[in-house]
Amino acid sequence: MKHSTLILAIALLTLTACHDDGLSTITFHVHADTLPDGTTPTIYMASSLPQTGHWVPNGIALEPIGNDRYETSFTLPRGLEVEYKFTRGTWPTEAVDTGGSPLPNFALTVHGDTTVMHRVVGWRDNSAPPARQVTGQVEYIDLDMSKYDLADRQATVWLPPGYYDNNKMRYPVLYVHDGQNAFDPTTSAFGKDWQLDETADSLIRADLIEPIIMVAIPCSGQYRNEEYSQHPMGDRHRRYLAESLKPMIDRRYRTRSGPENNAVLGSSMGGLAAFITGWQHNETFGKVASFSPAFEIRQYSYVDTVINYNSTPKQMALYIDNGTEGLEAQLQPGIDRMMQTLDARNYDYEWYLDEGAEHNEPAWAARAYRPLIQFFGKGN
Repeated sequence: MKHSTLILAIALLTLTACHDDGLSTITFHVHADTLPDGTTPTIYMASSLPQTGHWVPNGIALEPIGNDRYETSFTLPRGLEVEYKFTRGTWPTEAVDTGGSPLPNFALTVHGDTTVMHRVVGWRDNSAPPARQVTGQVEYIDLDMSKYDLADRQATVWLPPGYYDNNKMRYPVLYVHDGQNAFDPTTSAFGKDWQLDETADSLIRADLIEPIIMVAIPCSGQYRNEEYSQHPMGDRHRRYLAESLKPMIDRRYRTRSGPENNAVLGSSMGGLAAFITGWQHNETFGKVASFSPAFEIRQYSYVDTVINYNSTPKQMALYIDNGTEGLEAQLQPGIDRMMQTLDARNYDYEWYLDEGAEHNEPAWAARAYRPLIQFFGKGN
């Protein structure tokens, strides 16, 4: 770790003992004497491990062992790469650095029996919020999602340069899953954003894409996997986007009609959610960008749904990409199978393989210009 402002002091104590079966015991030890007054003294670990629900913020509770210290242990195969963070149960209560900003993921490669020691020096909800860091003009809309039995939240609407200078011009719209990560590192779950604001602003000013509106809808911290998969909650979430949110945006802003002018974007499970949204509501969203999509991972799979679809072909512009490192490599078989399925059904799509890229916001930010140019490029 080279970050001078890290609020988690980390030390690795690697023991010599190893299991004969290729497994090692990893113990995570946390010293947290900074819990806000009146809060439940429980610390959770969110991580890339299936045992913690794959980045569920309350993935697994650490056991209190006294004197403001907590532990949990896993038996893991040697060579496994693990990324993780600590929270008090939600992303708004994750551990932060001394400046109040979320930290990058901690990373560990399992080599032998190891104790990883951390000290938490601050929490996101108990620190002064950093100033917002957004390029361009944004407006905030409170979303009442109760009709669909979903948690309310606030969307961010990014407006292109000169939006209020020309009251006759109308714009295509990009709807973004995991919208907390779209524009602002101070709201991003992991302290790094996709920089869609900077990228779109630069491309528009360079006359490489037409001006667009972007609507960023944050996920539900507790039910992200359900909202972004084939779970009934996911069906309700997608219906909300098509039946309620899009008409609201069309009423409030000067938008263009037709699926060819409405796109959806997401990454990881959000990349799957974007694809399902476009597939199920093709009459509304005709363009789909899926960064590192989880087409097939653990209990989730959408490839068979596409295989079994025998009705009128979908009319959709499709962009898919992924990297090659860590979780990206685990997602590759599902992405390959989806592309083989699309090929067999003569669907056109753009795929980009980002060699050496990891599964994180900086990697998606570096590729964000690609679908914007594909969908909204001048002359397209």
